[in-house]
Amino acid sequence: MKFQQTKKSKYGAKKTTVDGIVFDSKAESIYYLQHKNDERMTMQEKFVLMDKFRLNGKLYREIAYKADFVFRNEANEIIKVVDVKGMVLPEFKMKTRIAS
Repeated sequence: MKFQQTKKSKYGAKKTTVDGIVFDSKAESIYYLQHKNDERMTMQEKFVLMDKFRLNGKLYREIAYKADFVFRNEANEIIKVVDVKGMVLPEFKMKTRIAS
């Protein structure tokens, strides 16, 4: 596999392309390579934590979380959610509390 690196993020991670897929970091692309043959895995699955709503005329946006990788069993139940991180940020800690 050839890693093609593109622009750098504010946290030092370099976008990397593998199999025509652009990943946010080299670590994320390596995780993909290790699990790409697992049929239970999906990528960038969106979970809506709170729907958008209108209150007193003001529209509030939905709050969503997009996991890097999600694994499901034969009954399509989630068995594992993976977010590849090189650095744990406060917003990640908050999202894990909400999702668990």
